Amino acid sequence: MPKNKAALERTADLLDVHVVDMLAHVQALLRSVTQIQRTILGVRGVAAATVGRSQQAADDVQKLLARMAKECDALRDAIQETTVSAGALNDVVRSGSAHPVRRS
Repeated sequence: MPKNKAALERTADLLDVHVVDMLAHVQALLRSVTQIQRTILGVRGVAAATVGRSQQAADDVQKLLARMAKECDALRDAIQETTVSAGALNDVVRSGSAHPVRRS
């Protein structure tokens, strides 16, 4: 256990913030996937789609996938930040003393 409990708490808090950030990105991806599934059902006719609706649905899927690609980039960044925070926590725990929190 680190000698400086405050350093441990700060570092763990920062790591927790990064973990919550990752969860938010994953949830956004899941929402987009769910929307794509609903849209595909419309194209298949399950939701009584017309030709115009099917064309719009195909466009919507493309837009959703583009949004997901951006969300994946944001998730990748969040993972990198979380990795840095996890390393800082490891440093604090192993050193037994206060170290400044590393930032990406």
